[in-house]
Amino acid sequence: VDGVFNLVDSGAVARAHVAAANATRREYTLAGHSVRVGELLRRVASRYGGQVPTTELSVDEARHRALEEERAAMPRKDRVAIPRELVDLAASGQEVSDAHARHELGFEPAPLDHALEQSYAWLARLGLVPRLNPGGIHAS
Repeated sequence: VDGVFNLVDSGAVARAHVAAANATRREYTLAGHSVRVGELLRRVASRYGGQVPTTELSVDEARHRALEEERAAMPRKDRVAIPRELVDLAASGQEVSDAHARHELGFEPAPLDHALEQSYAWLARLGLVPRLNPGGIHAS
């Protein structure tokens, strides 16, 4: 399912929340970077390793596979790589505008690669992904 995700770094979200406290508008969209799932997977695989799936599933096929994997994982209380909610997000995702937040709050998300680096470092600190050496190679 090659839908769209809107990704934004948490630091930019926090700064926008502070700025919005004094703004006249009550609601803002903080979209950051609109990126297709396939592009995001290719970017992550090239930076951190792994392979991009070569087969694209339809939404119905992806939901069915996710449901089957969740059912199989449930007795062991395991997590699955791609839960139904993620399939639904990819299937319904669309590019949205954060122009009001950029103009009125000075919202400026970090570059996508920087946000991915921060996310990867956080996941590595939690032990959820392998740590990387400075050259981008997995530490042994």
